[in-house]
Amino acid sequence: MLPINVKALLDTREIESSRIEYKRKWNQAECIRTICAFANDIENQDGGYILIVVEEKNGKPVLPVSSIDPEEIDKIEKDLLNKCHFIEPFFLPRIEKYQIDDKYIVVLWVTAGQGRPYMASELPPP
Repeated sequence: MLPINVKALLDTREIESSRIEYKRKWNQAECIRTICAFANDIENQDGGYILIVVEEKNGKPVLPVSSIDPEEIDKIEKDLLNKCHFIEPFFLPRIEKYQIDDKYIVVLWVTAGQGRPYMASELPPP
């Protein structure tokens, strides 16, 4: 369980911030950089959340959200685990499949890391 209400977050159209990022699709390089930023937690806000397959416009989520095939979530999970090995020291966020009405999104919960600072080396092409 995530400590935030994702549906309420989307319904209130929360603006992207140092705690919330919306990603239209799984982009490993962008997501790994955001994971490092949230894990470094420079503003001491206890990390952040990355909502994948949620498009944004002017920093706000576009509703209704897109959907991801639940089978694709397994692929993202495996890719995330593999790509997190490029983060030094190693860091792995929590990944959750979240259903909104009949659509699925992926939420990465990135807590403030204990081994700061976190950096990602160059990722190989997908």
